[in-house]
Amino acid sequence: MGFGWLFIGYFATYFIAFSRLSYGFMLIGCLFMWMGLSKLGNFNPAFGRAKFPLLATMAVKLYMCLSLLNEFAALGLSMFASPVSTVFEVSEYIADAAFNIMLLLAIKSITSDLKLVKQYNASVRNMTIISIYYACALLWMIPFKIPDDVNSGIVLFLLLSRLIWSVLDLILLYSCYMYICPAGDEDMPLKKSRFEFVNRFREATARRQQKALDENVEAFKRHKEDAAKRLARKKKKK
Repeated sequence: MGFGWLFIGYFATYFIAFSRLSYGFMLIGCLFMWMGLSKLGNFNPAFGRAKFPLLATMAVKLYMCLSLLNEFAALGLSMFASPVSTVFEVSEYIADAAFNIMLLLAIKSITSDLKLVKQYNASVRNMTIISIYYACALLWMIPFKIPDDVNSGIVLFLLLSRLIWSVLDLILLYSCYMYICPAGDEDMPLKKSRFEFVNRFREATARRQQKALDENVEAFKRHKEDAAKRLARKKKKK
């Protein structure tokens, strides 16, 4: 449906890519996410709107990638010198923030339509965490005089925060991949993977989901029976 492409792209862009040398991974990840958004846009237009900030993100990351090539090759091109590079660094944070928030808004929209409460709440939680992270990151980029030990603490906080929200977003995307499918595909069997450990993982996940579903059904039946008994007792008293 598209969440698989989103998961792979997000993993490459925001989880693997933690250094300046990984802009190539980021660009590839963005292309995967573009494919995922294109597929999901057929089911919910909010995913199509998320492609606009993603396009800006891709443009900025392409510039940063070319900037690294300019640095390594010692070309000395003026378009990669300060303050132009500084503007693009700030633009990267803004574009990433806009994309992540619009992606989570799209997930919030589709999970609301499908009454997936757990995924809906996770999207709201992740949006709050990401908004705080990017607000702190942009404030940190303002050229204040900060002691070195305080600055090191801020950098560590931002790195840990990014690791946390990227993991939370990956978990959310995988959950959407498992629970959301196009109409008519609900009973289709999973396509076998060439990797046996992937098949075992899918089977174990399917068993847990079925067990949880059975438990919910049983709990609902017990609740319905208890309500009927209470209603019968009230009628007898009358």
